[in-house]
Amino acid sequence: MLHRALIGLLVGLTAAGLLCFAGCTSSGGSGSGGAGGFHLPRPVLRASTAHVPTLSGPATTDDNARVEILAINPTDAPLWLRRLSVTLRHGERILAAGDWQGDRQIDPGTSVLLDISLPLVEGAQPPQPPADGMLTVESRYARSGLIGLMGGESHTYTLPVRLTTGP
Repeated sequence: MLHRALIGLLVGLTAAGLLCFAGCTSSGGSGSGGAGGFHLPRPVLRASTAHVPTLSGPATTDDNARVEILAINPTDAPLWLRRLSVTLRHGERILAAGDWQGDRQIDPGTSVLLDISLPLVEGAQPPQPPADGMLTVESRYARSGLIGLMGGESHTYTLPVRLTTGP
């Protein structure tokens, strides 16, 4: 009897969009994470450009790349975007890396634009524009539910970006 109740609860949560089975996908970039078992629906992340400053010498602690990431909530309940670990690459070279810890709520069917500053790595050499780059974004998120925030999960996205340089 308890077994049937548990199955009924899982089916109900899945139908209500509170749980996804493995294989649920997000649009906007490729990703990994959440394989096997259940996972919460996740935000969609998109990025278009990343700006890397022109350097006159070695990178200092004041030299930061800037990226804009659009976080979209395609679900029917609020999502909490807790943390993003972002790495900006050009080819195999890492140009910048850092964490965003904004703890932002994204309401159902809406989006937020995140302006993220990433410290340049030591020895970073900005490419000649125009150039293509890649963002690797590991996200940490949770979903608001009937009993508060439901769990916390991570998902890794790979997002193509256009690199720009300048002051």
